[in-house]
Amino acid sequence: MSGVAATQLARHFGLRVVGTAGAAKKEFVESLGAVHVPRGPRLAERVRESAPGGRVDAVFDLVGGAELPEVAGLLSDRTKLIIAAAKETVGELGGAPVARARTAAVLAELARLAAAGVLRPPRHGHLSPGPRGRGPARGGGRPCPGEDRDRGRVSRRGK
Repeated sequence: MSGVAATQLARHFGLRVVGTAGAAKKEFVESLGAVHVPRGPRLAERVRESAPGGRVDAVFDLVGGAELPEVAGLLSDRTKLIIAAAKETVGELGGAPVARARTAAVLAELARLAAAGVLRPPRHGHLSPGPRGRGPARGGGRPCPGEDRDRGRVSRRGK
């Protein structure tokens, strides 16, 4: 799952999303309905300031990195920490790895949400080309020049 799809699903279900990304992606993150928080020093403090009442209820991290332990510290319940990329850190931080469920029922629901316009592909070239320029890169593709990878942070219900 991409940060784009995670954000779209969270917003569809009424969650407020705080998305951390480089400054170059501010407009894109906000176009998804998320509050943009630029990456960098004091990230956890700035995420907390962006969350309703300073409360962060869950963290869905797709990238890992040095900021992950700092942001994980925002949670009072570490079972609400879901990590995709930094699997070696899951046990260390008390979170859980992303659970993949590629069943016919899940795929049918995703297709329904796409048909309803809930899941929408990015409007412009957000993904870098895959090998030999044939379609988007999968699993570990490079970000487009000048862009950072997305990180999604989900906080309590609100708009």
